[in-house]
Parts: sequence; structure tokens; C-alpha cells
Amino acid sequence: MRAQAALEFIMTYGFALMIVIIVIASLSYLGIVNYESLLPPKCAFPLDMACVEEPSITTDSVSFMLQNNAEYDIIIDPEQKPWSPQKDISGGYMTGMMIYSKRSDGTEVTCRPGQEHNEVTRLDGKPKKQEQCIIKRGDAFRVKLTPSEELPEDLRITTFTGFSYTSMRTKTSYATSGELSSRVN
Repeated sequence: MRAQAALEFIMTYGFALMIVIIVIASLSYLGIVNYESLLPPKCAFPLDMACVEEPSITTDSVSFMLQNNAEYDIIIDPEQKPWSPQKDISGGYMTGMMIYSKRSDGTEVTCRPGQEHNEVTRLDGKPKKQEQCIIKRGDAFRVKLTPSEELPEDLRITTFTGFSYTSMRTKTSYATSGELSSRVN
């Protein structure tokens, strides 16, 4: 008698469970239910340039903060543009890049790759020009990218981006790349 009751229970509720699973799968397949909007923002870079905080993506910029965890100070090439191996959701590429860093000694660095001079604000508050965009070992820096086209609001986008840098110690060039994913605000 117990076996019959157990079998009836499984058959009755098993079919109901199967119908619920089919309905959820159909809604997801048709795009009515979008689970990506429920996912948290993501910033994934290699350990030498680790993410410090979640990316911020707006209609006209992509901003994220990295930390120089390499064993040396680095120079970010002032002539480069950020590269992206694939188009972003708007169908365009990232075209402009700006880097901002507040060093551990209190000085601030603003780098606009592609410009002849980058600006360092010294501890006394006076700006100083420098030729290279130097990020000290252990310092965090914000990277702000400009998409080639305005990004659509309220969509979750995932983009891959990267840049190259040179070790101040060995003068060897490296490239780093990572994945950014967030909702457009």
C-alpha cells in the first residue's frame, strides 16, 4: 500500500514539476525572462592588474578600477588606444581611454593616452607635466573608456578590453585584457 501511494505521489507531482520546468525553459528561450539582468556586475582581469571595484557602465563611458599588482612600476603607453577583440553591444568599439591614479604618496596622476603630456598633481597642489603615464607598484588606478557609439540604457552588456604597458625595471612590454559586465545606467 505504501509503494502505491508513493508511486501515485511521484506521478502526480512529477508531471506538475515537469510542466513548470518546460514553461520556464520556453519563456527563457523566447527571451521573455532575462536572467542576465539578475547577475551582479563583473570585472575580471589577471592578477597583475586585479580589479578593485565593480565596473560602472553608462551610456557614454565604461569605468573600472584596477590595481598594479605587478612586481614593478609600469608605464602605460601614451600613444595607444584601448583595444577590444570584439564589438560591444552597440556594434562599436571603445575609442578613447583616460587613466586616473592617486598614488600612495598622495600625488595624483591623470593620463590621457594619445596626448603629448600627462598631468601629475603634486602634494603641494601644483600641476606638473610628465611625458609618461607611470603607475607605481601597488597603486590603484581608474580606467575610463569611451565607446564609439552611445550604449543603450537598461541593458546588461559584456565587453572585453585591454591595454599594453611596459615594466619600468626591465623595459619589457606586456598586454593585459579582461572582461567587464554590468547593466548600463
